[in-house]
Amino acid sequence: MLSLLGRLMFRSQESIQNLLQKPNANLTSRLVNVVIVLMMINLAFYFAIDPFFETQFGNYKWIFVLLLPPVQYFLQRFLFVLTSRLGLLMFAADRLPVDPIERKAKWNLLKKYYPYTYYPTAVLSVLAAPLSTSFFLIFLVFLGLIYMYLLRVQLLKEVFGVSGAVAFWGPLLVELLISFVLTVIVFVISFLVITLFNIPLAP
Repeated sequence: MLSLLGRLMFRSQESIQNLLQKPNANLTSRLVNVVIVLMMINLAFYFAIDPFFETQFGNYKWIFVLLLPPVQYFLQRFLFVLTSRLGLLMFAADRLPVDPIERKAKWNLLKKYYPYTYYPTAVLSVLAAPLSTSFFLIFLVFLGLIYMYLLRVQLLKEVFGVSGAVAFWGPLLVELLISFVLTVIVFVISFLVITLFNIPLAP
């Protein structure tokens, strides 16, 4: 797994190409488990150092450590595929397969190879978790985000043959649009609740 991490971080394009050309179902399955365990470790660090969780949940907080990361992983994978699909439909519809079966197979490739795009980010998040607020922590988190988007772009380029600009900006603009819509919905609902129930904004 360490050699895979090194290849993904330092030879990302070549690594994605090799993975697509020589599929390894066993490696992919093991990597999913590794990524979820890393997410559990990361969450455990935050729960252990933050007294809020101990006060509110006691030992039950460890149940959240076991349950939340798998849910988070599959939700993130779903959102990645969704934003990629919408982004490519908006900006590169002509590059998508016409045959529905072939198109579905392409989308399934994004699901299958998603853990490779998130693996370096999960490792860097675990390295950053024990650190207090510092430049090094911010650097590791930021680096993890860079690797996540870099590997996503490489995967979309190899699977659909789109340009790097389309592979990056297409899904990202959809993410920003979804975030904006959700923010507006939350704001409107909050405003209605405060107005209808006369909830004071200040004590």
